[in-house]
Amino acid sequence: MTEKSPELLPLGTAVKIKDDDSLYIIISRGFQKNDGQLLAGYAGVPHPYGEGSKYKKMTIATKDILEVVHLGYEDDLDKDFAQS
Repeated sequence: MTEKSPELLPLGTAVKIKDDDSLYIIISRGFQKNDGQLLAGYAGVPHPYGEGSKYKKMTIATKDILEVVHLGYEDDLDKDFAQS
């Protein structure tokens, strides 16, 4: 397990968040750069359920991520996206 990074997390990353015992998988993300700092937000679904009638996608702010449990898939396209 690793601590969260200030960089944009890749899709498929598993995270623990504040005030919630569940594990969430990042399924979408958005970001902007402001004075050299990265401001990111994510949408996640609870592991192992995903999104469904009982479980909904939720917004996850970077500041609410306590721990990165598993880093998702990342390739050159992903790295280029995060640089834009």
